[in-house]
Amino acid sequence: MTHWRPDFNPDNLYFVTTNAVQHRHLFRSDVIKRLAVDSLDCMRLRKRLKLYVFVIMPNHIHGIIVLTDHGRGTLQRARTDRPRAYPGNVGARSNVPLPLI
Repeated sequence: MTHWRPDFNPDNLYFVTTNAVQHRHLFRSDVIKRLAVDSLDCMRLRKRLKLYVFVIMPNHIHGIIVLTDHGRGTLQRARTDRPRAYPGNVGARSNVPLPLI
């Protein structure tokens, strides 16, 4: 397992995808969708990220964000013991499984 950690530049946009554990359709539940939206809004209000657009699918979420200097490390701290980040042309893709509630 690699110990590579992404270095998110606040000058770049990132396309981020996060999947539900085992690709379960957790986001069909309005409660879970509300939790995801509230979490994104909390990070936005605390100026950890600039959120340009996001979409909630039944088993994953896509977003286009900019991590601010204040929010550096936010995504790294949210990672699990199996981090998967792939650099791309625009940014990085992060498959961070969300915990079951």
